[in-house]
Amino acid sequence: MPTISFGQLFPLIEDFNGEIETVVEKRYGKELYLFNKRIRIYLPGCYSGWKYVYHLDTNGRLERRVNSFKGELRADYIYKYDSMEKTIREREIVNDIVANQKGDYIEDEYILDSEGKIERVNIWSLQSSDNSKRIIVVQKNIKYDSINNITSYYRQGYDGAGKAINGELYEIHYDSLSRVIAVEKKAVDEKTILVESKNQTLTFEDAPISEPELLIKWIYKYNSKGQLITYTIEYFGELYKSGSNRGQDYKLFFKYDNKNNWVRMYKQLGDSKKRLEAKRKIEYK
Repeated sequence: MPTISFGQLFPLIEDFNGEIETVVEKRYGKELYLFNKRIRIYLPGCYSGWKYVYHLDTNGRLERRVNSFKGELRADYIYKYDSMEKTIREREIVNDIVANQKGDYIEDEYILDSEGKIERVNIWSLQSSDNSKRIIVVQKNIKYDSINNITSYYRQGYDGAGKAINGELYEIHYDSLSRVIAVEKKAVDEKTILVESKNQTLTFEDAPISEPELLIKWIYKYNSKGQLITYTIEYFGELYKSGSNRGQDYKLFFKYDNKNNWVRMYKQLGDSKKRLEAKRKIEYK
């Protein structure tokens, strides 16, 4: 979801502002399948049936999120926060879901240094069925500028067996007001490439690299009020170029209410027409 970025050391899109009770978000753009699903039709601007309801606590933090499709519950999450002297934990807990995952959670564990700055982030996954807990991501080597903005960090993922997979370097750039204006995600040590076999099928392989190579770039632009008005994603790596949208760059555009929260979001894929992506109804306290 656009506002949910737990464990991430740079913002996707600005979190909720002000004293909010609930936010109801509806998604637009509907897919229809005809002739035994042989033909797919996309209807831009039509309500998709997906609805997300966010509940915030008295501190303005996310407390609960309920996802539904055509009025039927698809997922229900609750959020818990706690802190010790040098550790902050945030948990996204499955409260109810169509699949049998109740009680499962993702935990973001922020380790702080003596100055209170984030030194490391461990992201854990727990499965309630067997009470197993495993590390899935570690973010480390976090660097700061002179006014304590995070400027770079290394993100290491782990597979189900606990084996480290390709790491990535994130570099964050700011304007003179300390607002994020660009984030670059780069491959480190290895990158995933497409390889064509003799029978002309494509497979993915990891290839060593000597220097970090750009994979994805996020670009943020603001208006005179300081509101984010466009959020652009540009793809560079072969793995991303071969994705479901064929790696087309896309932009998100926003309209805001008088409390500085976005209430309309539009998406433009490649050079296509800008289309309605989401509407929000916000209840304030």
